[in-house]
Amino acid sequence: MKNLIKQLRPIIVIVITLIMGLPVLAHDFEVDGIYYDITDGINKVVEEAYQGDSYSSYSNEYSGDIIISSAVNYNGTMYYVASIGGYAFAYCSGLTSVAIPNSVTFIGEFAFARCCLDVVTSYC
Repeated sequence: MKNLIKQLRPIIVIVITLIMGLPVLAHDFEVDGIYYDITDGINKVVEEAYQGDSYSSYSNEYSGDIIISSAVNYNGTMYYVASIGGYAFAYCSGLTSVAIPNSVTFIGEFAFARCCLDVVTSYC
């Protein structure tokens, strides 16, 4: 058994190294140019997120007028939008407005940092 572990050790180290090198995305899926992260898979709840492995990976990924839906269909499953993640719109200087549904009950830290928004609205 010790010989087997000794033989497998280099393979395990390589696998762990490869896994650690994979980018961790802030989003689980994208629909109509909006990125979402699943926060509760059982109750099908998501939050709006940024693209990439960090909020600064893609500058100005959101621009213009953004409308966040209260629910979004992805691969035949309906997910309910309950929050806007931290840094979700950070550094998106091209944003002009964001319509936020009443289903959003939480807005994460620095969600709109360094944005030049004229209007952030809420709707039913």
